[in-house]
Amino acid sequence: MSNLKQKMQADKMYCSGFFTTRVSTPKNTGLTDQDQDGDGGNDTLPLQNSPKPQNLPVTQDFLQSCLEDMSSKILASLQGTLREICKDVQELGDRTARVEQHMEDQASAHNDMADQVQSLQQQLEHTQRKIMDLEDRSQCQNLRIWGIPEEVMQQDLHEYLIGYFKELAADLPVEVLLLDRYHWYKS
Repeated sequence: MSNLKQKMQADKMYCSGFFTTRVSTPKNTGLTDQDQDGDGGNDTLPLQNSPKPQNLPVTQDFLQSCLEDMSSKILASLQGTLREICKDVQELGDRTARVEQHMEDQASAHNDMADQVQSLQQQLEHTQRKIMDLEDRSQCQNLRIWGIPEEVMQQDLHEYLIGYFKELAADLPVEVLLLDRYHWYKS
């Protein structure tokens, strides 16, 4: 247990010594600490007064290795974060592609249905016209007239039929002769 305490204290001393700010006087300038910034004031920083470990000298190689170690850790952390971000962006891209494909499929299905609806509406209108025509023809008031000459054209059929019925029933007024529809059948 005491070894652990000693190690923790040594690490604490090492860290406090490592992060202690040190002011050094430039060599060959001929200036003292007071003359370096020109104000003649006290240039000591608060961390300069902290206890420094006497047995751990800080060298340029030591600082270089610490900086390289921190740099590699930061780089590894950034690379890991970048990989996670890239993975998230890729997943978002995949989901967006799936959503776009789904939207495209839905739009295509909608267009197909719209075409089918239009086709069905046309079929319905055609069927309704046929039903009306069949209902008109199936009523009991239909007459079939045989022997109409082939020289009578479809557009002249109405006038011919009115004249024909006037000959058959001369005492009926023309207002009574109502023809809703007439059809030309060639036998």
